Amino acid sequence: MPNSLRRSPSICRKKRRHTRSSAGWREPDSPCAWSPPTRTGNAPWPSHSTPNRAEGATEMNPTTTPTTSTPEATSPPPPPSPASAPASTPPIDTVVFDLDGTLVDTVADIAHAVNRALQPAGLPALTLAEVRGQVGLGGTALVRRALAKAGREAGPEEIAELQDAYLTAYAAEPVRHSTVYPGAARLLDELRGCGVRLGICTNKSGRITGELLAALDLTERVDAVVTGDTLPVRKPDPRPLRHTVELAGGTAALMVGDSTSDVRAARAARLPVACVAFGYHEDVPSLAPDAVLTDYATFFTTVRGAGIPLPAFTP
Repeated sequence: MPNSLRRSPSICRKKRRHTRSSAGWREPDSPCAWSPPTRTGNAPWPSHSTPNRAEGATEMNPTTTPTTSTPEATSPPPPPSPASAPASTPPIDTVVFDLDGTLVDTVADIAHAVNRALQPAGLPALTLAEVRGQVGLGGTALVRRALAKAGREAGPEEIAELQDAYLTAYAAEPVRHSTVYPGAARLLDELRGCGVRLGICTNKSGRITGELLAALDLTERVDAVVTGDTLPVRKPDPRPLRHTVELAGGTAALMVGDSTSDVRAARAARLPVACVAFGYHEDVPSLAPDAVLTDYATFFTTVRGAGIPLPAFTP
């Protein structure tokens, strides 16, 4: 589909072609609807291609009779070249970002809150590195990490109490040290300038997410936000990701994250996924994303280089 073709918020439109038969003019039966492409292993996602006219073909005037010649021998037609194959993937019209470790560096505030909750219980403080490895897995994972560090076992009630204490402390100061990653805000503006819809899909609570986005001037830069309490399920379940794309009014989406939950959600939703190398996962290539982003300045080049059909951006 040509990149210049505009889409409505929720419907993929395509220029209708008419063909002529002996019964007269007819319209094609199939609507323009995107279905995720088939992808094997780490092969690049198929790019958007346009059928080419066969070399040497002659345009026919419907009012004239074409001249034909009888070939000396009949042979089957050659298989179509990749360039003449029909397009299978439309350009990306929506990009969905994870929050913690992808758009915003929140680890310092999370560590401060969890250690405030652990101290009254006599549990050792967690380092930034220890907290970083648990971000995105929920408050329970942080509490269990602290208990394991102390070599102490706890029942469900104590774990729930510690988690509540952590969430209370975090809600009191959610943006004390958190910062937007370099180039993230500018990238959001550039994508919006290309007509791309933007969403955030996070496992963080809605209350804290809202305060973070407002404090860091990100609220008005996105079209949809789905948090950990929007649906009964969270990532890596694909439903929050699909819901984000739907709320943003998109159809063909790219997921950008930093963790195994992001990759698994994208794979289950049959969407391409790019991972940032500067997030909270130490070995991003092991996650096998379609693209690895070392920074946001090279986002367009890196994503297109992975064969993901992103719209063109002209600074």
